[in-house]
Amino acid sequence: MYKAGFWIRLAASVLDSLIISIPLVIIAGVLTGNFDADEPIARLLSALYSILLPVYWYGRTIGKRICGIRIRQYDTHEPPKIGTMLMRVVVAGLVYVLTLGTCAAF
Repeated sequence: MYKAGFWIRLAASVLDSLIISIPLVIIAGVLTGNFDADEPIARLLSALYSILLPVYWYGRTIGKRICGIRIRQYDTHEPPKIGTMLMRVVVAGLVYVLTLGTCAAF
């Protein structure tokens, strides 16, 4: 078992963004009539994707599956649980807000 490096994780993240963002904007647009990527429903669906999919796909998202990597709990190397993923998404959002100085993450 190895730890995935920065570049492969970045590639998986970019793939997730490309593959998921377009359908999420379309779904949010159909539900609300507003086809804007900053629509709160699109952000909510994106957050749910980031939290729930790795729990049910044993640590993988679509981008991670394509890149052949997965998320594992640090101490047990087991797939993440819902609490772990919720903490990852919340902390990532806070880091984004603190480093870029915007509330666009929420």
